[in-house]
Amino acid sequence: MCDGVREEKKRAADDEVAIVKLKYAVPLGALLLVAVYSGGFETYCVFWPGIETNYAPGYSERHFKRVEVGMTNEQVIALLGHPLRTEEFSTSQPSYRNYGEQVWSYTREGSWPLGDWAWLSREVVFSEGHVARLVSRTYYD
Repeated sequence: MCDGVREEKKRAADDEVAIVKLKYAVPLGALLLVAVYSGGFETYCVFWPGIETNYAPGYSERHFKRVEVGMTNEQVIALLGHPLRTEEFSTSQPSYRNYGEQVWSYTREGSWPLGDWAWLSREVVFSEGHVARLVSRTYYD
């Protein structure tokens, strides 16, 4: 009989702990959902980093990492496909873009209906027809 009373007390204590956890978990979860879905701030999605990124057809992160300084335009196209956008810089631009460089953008900001997420920028910068550098950034805008 003593064992039965002990078991019942243990179950009651476990139930109280579960109720207390639930009491705090529900409001915190609701607050998190409101913050994320309200558009109040933009954040990085660790589960799906490219959630709000549009990619060029044929693009892959694995292939982007294989692009090397010195490759030609043709070699990059063979590896990544055609970019979404190209820009030629004839004036001084942000610090990573110099006069005469051509920037190929393989990503752009997308649109995700359930919140405002960061997006991944992937660019190949050419100088005199060869890869000068790769630019990988995360934009929170």
